[in-house]
Amino acid sequence: MKKTLTIFAALLLHIVASAQLKVAILEPVDKAQNVSYGVKLLLRSSLTSAISNTPGYEGYDRVDMASIAGEQDFQRTGNVSDSQIKQLGMATGAAYVLVTEAAKYDESGTSIIITAKILDVETFGIKNSAVLVSGTTADEMQHSCANLAAQLLGTAPPAPPVSASSTSNVSQQQALQSAMNTLQHTQEQIAASTPTEVMLLATMSDGNTIYVATSDEPKRMNHDNAVAACSCKGEGWRLPTEQELKLINSSKSTIGGFNIMWRYWGLEGGKAMDMSIGSMIPTLNAVKAKVRCVKEVKQ
Repeated sequence: MKKTLTIFAALLLHIVASAQLKVAILEPVDKAQNVSYGVKLLLRSSLTSAISNTPGYEGYDRVDMASIAGEQDFQRTGNVSDSQIKQLGMATGAAYVLVTEAAKYDESGTSIIITAKILDVETFGIKNSAVLVSGTTADEMQHSCANLAAQLLGTAPPAPPVSASSTSNVSQQQALQSAMNTLQHTQEQIAASTPTEVMLLATMSDGNTIYVATSDEPKRMNHDNAVAACSCKGEGWRLPTEQELKLINSSKSTIGGFNIMWRYWGLEGGKAMDMSIGSMIPTLNAVKAKVRCVKEVKQ
């Protein structure tokens, strides 16, 4: 009888484990290279824990991206092709692949902006995407990643943490929560206004094709939020490079929809295109400028 119960318990555990969907969590992308290794490590481990604590899901972060795609190229672009998604699924047994990007949110470096998208291994499509601002302490990161996992997996978000240490800590948490709510609202607006029309901009020497959206994003943004807004549109979407901005400026009448009274952000940051004169102007990343996204389709 005892042996039968042991076998039954083992079988039940196997059934429960096999019912869980595995999520392969890639190393966070840091295009600007201004987020410390420790913060990126904390982000990845906190996401793994948050997803594993979600019923029906298992976070898996032992992913060797270098064996599937060039690590440097992945860190530079954050793009994962359909074939690479398939390879990741086969190598890890995952149903989904989670791609995150981290960037410094303020000059003090105590907050980062995190964008994330979860990709379906079978369809190669985006299951969900999310963006939020987080502090960089362990407690703040754990709570932010729990919120991020809830948004990505469509589950109930955790209750906000209550700090009794000091009024300043409470105020900081309230400010961060307010920023997170604002960014979530911005993301919803972005998703609702993603342009369905694009126009061919250029075919590059490597055979990749660049398309430009035929309308601006609905609001002006600082550079970090502009990067996140374009990234959240899906695979291949990003801010235009300086050279692409010059091509866009030369064809702005044909493309249409530009407001030449404002500058437009480029991918590199630190400067923006003045459409009225066709030149890049030094611009602080905190300044709010217009955003026109492009989509790169690889050969």
